[in-house]
Amino acid sequence: MIDSGWYKFRNVLYNTQYADLADGNPADGTIVMGHEEDKTPAGIDHRTFYVDVLSAVEARVTIKNKTSGTYVTINETTDKVEGNHKAQELQLSTEGGGEYVIHPMNVNNVWVLNEPADWTQITATPAPPPTVEDYRKKYWKLEPVK
Repeated sequence: MIDSGWYKFRNVLYNTQYADLADGNPADGTIVMGHEEDKTPAGIDHRTFYVDVLSAVEARVTIKNKTSGTYVTINETTDKVEGNHKAQELQLSTEGGGEYVIHPMNVNNVWVLNEPADWTQITATPAPPPTVEDYRKKYWKLEPVK
């Protein structure tokens, strides 16, 4: 399990794409999307998140965006990943190798990036099995930010 701290979330299948809170907008419902690391100061902050480890044993965390101060949540009605002022506990599950699936506690509805294009919204869907060609789109690497 990782320690609490600042991280970027890089998709494993589309490895140029990072989770990004659109424009760092603090409004509830702002999309969390894939975006390349363009190295702009504002963009870097939109792609930087504080992971607060609530339980290392259960791998329960909250995730907060650096720019907006809002939490990353899964909208239970739309299954879209978005910003919200209310925290949602998420679980970081791993099958080894430092690759995580991100989902609500004990729920098989995981973050998925369906396209390698900037501005593709991250959604939550049942975890694709290894028999599906692009199943690695469900995995995320957490890169520490200094």
